[in-house]
Amino acid sequence: MRLIRTAALTAATVLLAACASGSLPLPHRLPENTAAAPWYQLTQYDAAGAPVRATLLTVAAENGGLRFVQTDPLGAPVSRQRLHLPQGWKNDGFIPPNAAARRVFAAVLPLMSADPAAVYPQLDYQADEHGGRFSQGRQELWRWQNKDNGHRLTFPDGSQWQLSPLQD
Repeated sequence: MRLIRTAALTAATVLLAACASGSLPLPHRLPENTAAAPWYQLTQYDAAGAPVRATLLTVAAENGGLRFVQTDPLGAPVSRQRLHLPQGWKNDGFIPPNAAARRVFAAVLPLMSADPAAVYPQLDYQADEHGGRFSQGRQELWRWQNKDNGHRLTFPDGSQWQLSPLQD
């Protein structure tokens, strides 16, 4: 019985440590160009580069923070989250938590800023003529490149997302 309790406690500790290590860094400031509530097409790609699904994303300034709303093409919510500083991310509404969407939203923030490095000054940012990458120590968090009239986000797990602004 004691061995089972020890194993369960060890498993719980490992799970909590994994959750904590996967947490996203908080930005130090929000992008300055969010008053117009831009709309984007957000397309997810598989490891082979084939599109998996397309969704819509809007980012709106709200009560000193930002509200991210991701919907399917028919308008059904996929993810709704709010970001307020210094409190952090919070789910908005009755939609289940969506860690993949939150990771994409965090990576979108610097793309909305004239100075991407200023959004996450605690991270290492390297820019080149095609895009840039954010890392923390030796661990890459995401990279982006200008592609197809938008930005392609790539994460260490190989997942890719294309962020394309929609025209009025």
